[in-house]
Amino acid sequence: MQNLLAYSLWKILLESIAIFRGDYQNNQDGERFISEDGKIQLFIYSDYKSVNLEGDDQYTIDEVYEQELKSIEGVFNKKIGDTYYIIESKKNDILHTVYVGFYDVNYFNFRFEYPEKDKKMMSDIISHVVESLRIGMQEGTFWPAGNGSVGEAENRFTAFLEGFLNDSSWGKNFNTLLRNKDKALAAHIDPKMDVRRYYAPGTVSKLGARAEDCGFAPEDDFVSKPTIDGEAIFELIASDADQCSLDFQSNNKVYYQPLQLSW
Repeated sequence: MQNLLAYSLWKILLESIAIFRGDYQNNQDGERFISEDGKIQLFIYSDYKSVNLEGDDQYTIDEVYEQELKSIEGVFNKKIGDTYYIIESKKNDILHTVYVGFYDVNYFNFRFEYPEKDKKMMSDIISHVVESLRIGMQEGTFWPAGNGSVGEAENRFTAFLEGFLNDSSWGKNFNTLLRNKDKALAAHIDPKMDVRRYYAPGTVSKLGARAEDCGFAPEDDFVSKPTIDGEAIFELIASDADQCSLDFQSNNKVYYQPLQLSW
């Protein structure tokens, strides 16, 4: 279930990018994601690029692309489209991939930094991310109208969570759905990447692919079906909340926590 949640949460992240306003590099706005060892970083922010302070004359995507291209050293790959550009460069054994997309009146920046030795792994990840961004922009469904807010993002998340649980949990056995490739899970699974399942045959957790039957064993539960009494109540709790203090008597409460992302 973790992989399905991760893929669906990625879609929620894409739909919530509008809350990240401003130039991260200059103003420390936006969001930065860092791997546990600090060697892989992703910066996300948006900005408005205008010719003058009044902001009534914006730079075109070609002008923004040419300006940035001149400021970057070690460029080894570049590409520009009607609404986006990609620039790849290398400096001191660190690779930099810049993806900038134009939507409405803003430029949305996605900047990856990673060691050259991780190029193959990051290439697959970045390709998937960029393709997701391009499809969303082409379909006009990538960013919501308006500036967005944390509250709006949270509402979208609880709406997603409710739909996910309706599809995969209430009155259903998740293991059975996953093993049988049930259509109920299709909306939450990347059709190209599919899904792998965490399982623990011993003291170390493993990832089981489809070819390995997702790591299922004969003793796994294919019978239990969670139920809910009435309408679900979603409650956000602190990341360090004491789980012993939660209400386990009610059969309709769903708790969720904010977690720090790490790779």
